[in-house]
Amino acid sequence: KLESKDITRMLIKIKGIEYQLNSSIYHGGDTKGGHYVSLVVRNINGVNKFYRISDEDVTENKSHQISGYNVRFMAYVRKDVIKYYDYIPIGIPNVGNTCWANSGIQVLFNLYNFTSEL
Repeated sequence: KLESKDITRMLIKIKGIEYQLNSSIYHGGDTKGGHYVSLVVRNINGVNKFYRISDEDVTENKSHQISGYNVRFMAYVRKDVIKYYDYIPIGIPNVGNTCWANSGIQVLFNLYNFTSEL
């Protein structure tokens, strides 16, 4: 269980190796309905910034938290090899209950090592 929803402190250590949170998926609502959003980290002009992506809507998340949403997935990358993109992410249109897929795509394409191999 996470002790804090402040993702600026989301660093984990496994067998002496540190992993930094790269992106995450959140769900707001219940089992009958709701909405998925993603939160990704980008390095803009040398500063790590967090962006909340809700389908086509991309906003900087200065508080580094998403109120009213529960974490469903978190992607960590080894801190010694992590690379961040240096541009603001682009949203994806919702074409009918596709927010869950959009959030997953945003997380995958925020992983530099994943997309650099495509």
